[in-house]
Amino acid sequence: MLTFRRPKTPRARSVVALVLCASVCLTFALPTSVSAKPGDFLSTSTAKSAATPRSAVRNTKTATSKPKIKQVSSSRARSRINVKLIRSIPRKVSSGFVPAVNGFSFANWASEAPQGVINVETLVRLFGTSTTCASVVEGTCHPTESASLLIERLNQILAEGRCEGMVALADELFRHPSLISSISPETTDTAGLSAEQASSEIAFWWATQITPEAARAAKTSRKMSPTRIVKTIALRMKNRSGGTLGLYYRGKGHAVLPISITRSKYRAKISVYDSNFPDTIQYVNVNLRTNAWRYTAINSDGSVALNWRGKNSGGLDFVAPSARRTQYVGTLSLPTR
Repeated sequence: MLTFRRPKTPRARSVVALVLCASVCLTFALPTSVSAKPGDFLSTSTAKSAATPRSAVRNTKTATSKPKIKQVSSSRARSRINVKLIRSIPRKVSSGFVPAVNGFSFANWASEAPQGVINVETLVRLFGTSTTCASVVEGTCHPTESASLLIERLNQILAEGRCEGMVALADELFRHPSLISSISPETTDTAGLSAEQASSEIAFWWATQITPEAARAAKTSRKMSPTRIVKTIALRMKNRSGGTLGLYYRGKGHAVLPISITRSKYRAKISVYDSNFPDTIQYVNVNLRTNAWRYTAINSDGSVALNWRGKNSGGLDFVAPSARRTQYVGTLSLPTR
C-alpha cells in the first residue's frame, strides 16, 4: 500500500487539496453503476469512448435509436398495408365450377413409357410453322431437329403426369362450353369425355406451360405472397376469367383449379378441383396474416394423399388463360418451371 505524507508548506498543501478536489469531481462525474464485462473492452475505440463527454454520448444514443424507430414505423406500415389487402379480399366468391359436371370423370394418370401424344401438330399450334417446321411440303410440316428433340423430351415428361393439362383444359371448357363438341360431339359436359377422347387436347394444354408467356406469368406470380395470390384469384373469379394454381413442395409440383374462396377474418379457404381426385372438392388453406399455406388432399376413403405446406413467396403461382393462348415465335426450348 502506498503511504501518504502530509505536505509541510501551505503552498504544497494547497496544491494537494486542488488535486484531491479534482479527483473527487472526476469520480462523481463518471457513472457508478456500470459493471465491467469482457465484452465492454474489445477494442481501443471502446476505450476511447469512455472519455467522450456525456452530451456526446447522449447524442450518439439518440442517433443510433432513430433507425429502430423508423424500422418499427415501417413494420407498422406494412402491417396496415397487409390488413388493408386482407380486407379487400371478398368474404365469399365462386366461379360456379362443379367438379362432378365441369371436371373430368377420370383421374390424372402417368404411363410407364412415353406415348407420343405430343406431336408436330401440337408444336405448330403452340409456336407456328415458321418456328416448328424446317419445310412444309404439300401441307405437311417436316420439323426442325430442335423441334423433333423437343417433342421427344415433352412426351417423356408428360408420361409422369398430366395435372396441369387437365385443370387448364377443364377451365377452358368451363368458360367456353361450345369447345366440348370439337373434342367429342357425343357430350355437352366435360365429365362426359373419356380419357381417349380428351388425351391429345389435354397434352396440348399441358404443353402450354413451356411458352414464354405462361412461364413468365408463373415466375412472376411466384414472387407474390400467398395473400396477394388469393386476392388475384378472387378478382379473376369475380370477373369469371379463370386461371390455374400451382403448388410446390420439396422439389415437387402440382396444379389445381381454384373454384371458390371463402374468407373468415384472416384465413382463406380456396376450394379447388384436383385432377387426381375426380368428383371431389379439395381445399388450400391460407393464413392471410402470416402468409402460410397448407394443402391437405384427401382420398375417397378419408386417408391423406398429400400434405403440402409453405410460407411466403415461392410456393404458389398463378397462370391466367390468356398467358396460354399466346402463340410464340422464336427459339424452341424446354420449360424452366
